[in-house]
Amino acid sequence: MPAKNQRELAEKRFGTLSIPQLTEVQAAWLAALVDGEGTIGIWRSRRSDGGAVWHYTGVMQVSNTCAELLAHASNILEGCCWKITVRNTKNVKLKHHKPLYRLDLSRRAVPYIVEQILPFLIVKKEQAKLLLKYYHVVHNAPLSTSEDHEMFEHFYLEMRALNARGSP
Repeated sequence: MPAKNQRELAEKRFGTLSIPQLTEVQAAWLAALVDGEGTIGIWRSRRSDGGAVWHYTGVMQVSNTCAELLAHASNILEGCCWKITVRNTKNVKLKHHKPLYRLDLSRRAVPYIVEQILPFLIVKKEQAKLLLKYYHVVHNAPLSTSEDHEMFEHFYLEMRALNARGSP
């Protein structure tokens, strides 16, 4: 199925997604934020109906204790931000702990934004490259087979290794 038709089907099902064209300064700022406070990865989860097949999703998140910082990132992303959530508010055991805010990028926007910030990434450049490869495979195989799931699992495990603590 051509890319245009896939995008049209997604827009019909989920609504129109407007992807901002970031300026060089915005892309560099966002890349620095993701490098320092963010996550680029591939998540694996079971389907909601309890099926035996894994579901893989590309993600980009940024967490910080400063809500204003994430609000600024959300403004730059112009509607590509899926949500900003607050964590650690009820279970804060120590009084000096602050609430943690997390910005989640819309899953449909992830490859477009990652592609724009890729030239400026340093720490998470390899994760971004792998994520874009993953999206290329998913894009070319909309109806996945068992061989595709093996490939998705390989991408997941490779990303997990890149994101492991202590990895270069």
